[in-house]
Amino acid sequence: MTISPVDGFDSKKPWPEGAVEDWQHGASYSWLVDKHGRQYSTVAHHIRFMKTRHGLEPTVDMSKRRRGGRQTFAEQSPISQFHRNVGVKLNYYREVINDLNYEEMGAKLGVNRLITRKMELGIHDFTLSQLEKVSGLLETGIPDLMKPGAK
Repeated sequence: MTISPVDGFDSKKPWPEGAVEDWQHGASYSWLVDKHGRQYSTVAHHIRFMKTRHGLEPTVDMSKRRRGGRQTFAEQSPISQFHRNVGVKLNYYREVINDLNYEEMGAKLGVNRLITRKMELGIHDFTLSQLEKVSGLLETGIPDLMKPGAK
């Protein structure tokens, strides 16, 4: 995943000075590779050299920038209201009715604990066989899973 410099900054200087300026303004190595047409290892080596030899540091606060392309579960929104409704019912069944943890619930559904968590949050796209297992576990039909509210 490439991260461009903060606030649209784009150095007009050529390689290597431009790469250092862009990096100081928050650009990722991948973005610099694309811009300057250099190998990733060349960009990384040059930035490392400038940091150690000349003591250069980023001029922007990089602590607030998220690294990597994945979002946490909390940052993701449900796929649809249907998925959210099924998740609420699963969560109610797991926590209130049976006092199960994610691992135990996953064993009942034939999935791992992370998929169970994603199902409850509404960010997992169910297969038909998974919906059948859920409806069997909750002792309800698939059309009833679509209706809002816990069983």
